[in-house]
Amino acid sequence: MNKGFAYYFKQAFKISAQTIWKNKNVIKSMVYFFTSLLARLTVFLGAIAALADVRGAKIAKNSRTIDVPKSFTRASQKPMWTKTVAFVIELLMYLGGFVLLSVVCGAIFALGLVITQFVAAKYAFLISVIFAVPCLIIYLIYTIIVVAVFSPTSYVIDSNPQLSAGDVVSVCVNSMKSRGKVTVILSVFVPLLIMLAIVGVCAGGFAVIALFLSARKYTLLLMLLWAIASVLIMGFTIPVFNMTQNLSLVLLFEDIALDPVNAQKRTAGINIKKISGARVDREEIADNLEALFDDGIEEKTPEREQLNRKHKPKNKTRKPAPEAAPEGSAATPSPALTDYDGFDEEDDYSEEAPAAAEEGGQINEAARKADGEET
Repeated sequence: MNKGFAYYFKQAFKISAQTIWKNKNVIKSMVYFFTSLLARLTVFLGAIAALADVRGAKIAKNSRTIDVPKSFTRASQKPMWTKTVAFVIELLMYLGGFVLLSVVCGAIFALGLVITQFVAAKYAFLISVIFAVPCLIIYLIYTIIVVAVFSPTSYVIDSNPQLSAGDVVSVCVNSMKSRGKVTVILSVFVPLLIMLAIVGVCAGGFAVIALFLSARKYTLLLMLLWAIASVLIMGFTIPVFNMTQNLSLVLLFEDIALDPVNAQKRTAGINIKKISGARVDREEIADNLEALFDDGIEEKTPEREQLNRKHKPKNKTRKPAPEAAPEGSAATPSPALTDYDGFDEEDDYSEEAPAAAEEGGQINEAARKADGEET
């Protein structure tokens, strides 16, 4: 789920500042920044820099450190070729859409040329510009959208090195089809504008010295001092915002990318947001389970006697049976063995038991009287 640009930028800047400033990785960040910058100046090595940005951002996110060699791990493996082929596919798709838009824009511009035939010559150029501006805006918007749609390419390749270039492009299109494009654009342009502003301040310092202090004897010394100050300012700030940009994109793609690795992280099923019903403590749940499912119960608390009841384990071990009497001898009646362990303390006995016992006693008394008369 996309959590918005403000969330990702805040988290990314916090991680970047802790990694570079707090953990004293300023020199490493400068080395990595200039290494990736030199790689981007070439066409072929641009894939290396793109994969290194994702790997470096993940290392900073997990370990709060900068490891320049490990950042280029994927650049020396199969993902580098996957990135190159994916870039070619994306470029061809961009050019195909560009040609399609050119048909529409060409028709608009041609309409402007037709109108210029019926106006004065001094207005012809103005009308051509008026009809050309919408076409340029369309091209610009189309380019920004395409770049945003294909922006997860390096992240998907780094997280799924087994995917082919076509699968990677398909994942990017499906992931960015209906969400995340605005967040991607802001995550790229806001740090970029901050970095350009820093460079502009440093360049403005040289311009001020050259305009207002050019005739002084110490102008060269001021230029040298400001150059040293500019290097320190850019060295301490630009790598931080460059990593903030990379981290913002990585954090976003971890939430919205539909690649196989992220699919395994997501839980399929029902997400419970709210539970309503009776509130029962954990100690009471065992004796009051119906309170968890009964909507009619409101703040019902089980009785204290019910909570204090203790169930004793029932020991229903059988007593050994009496030995059989030898043949010919009178069987001596033995009292029935009562298994007291088999009864529960709170069992509800029937009222018929005392009556049955009393009736049994009367029968035994009559039998004894009959035996006395025979004797």
